[in-house]
Amino acid sequence: MKYLFSIFICYILFGCSSIKVKEQLPGGYVLLDFIEEDGLAISATLGGGSYIDVVTNCVFEIGYNEEFIIAKQHPCEFGKEPNIFIVNYYIVPIKNKISESQDLNKIGPLSYLQFLQKRKEIGVQSDLDFTSFYEGKHSKKNAH
Repeated sequence: MKYLFSIFICYILFGCSSIKVKEQLPGGYVLLDFIEEDGLAISATLGGGSYIDVVTNCVFEIGYNEEFIIAKQHPCEFGKEPNIFIVNYYIVPIKNKISESQDLNKIGPLSYLQFLQKRKEIGVQSDLDFTSFYEGKHSKKNAH
């Protein structure tokens, strides 16, 4: 629940115009753009305009199909610069029911090698690849 409140607090502090849905994703997930911050976040729709964080800022590349969402993220804390020298990988199994517990909606953070291993283990298609959705000042191309 604390993650749901974090998005609510963002709405209060920055106003509704500071957050927008950049992309609708399958399974009730969305790619949110925190306009005032550097990066994107993957969130799950809980209904009534409420979201819960799944993969927090600073997501810079994702891929998805009807079964999985994959994401690359630079870790960052609210109001601080992201660490572009670290890339975390995430897998979001869409077939799972969305939980109010953030950690139950994703696998990760993973290193690149852990991501490749887990991807194969759970059957993420090999042709599912990343697409850059964010071209902010802190995005880093081809990071592993």
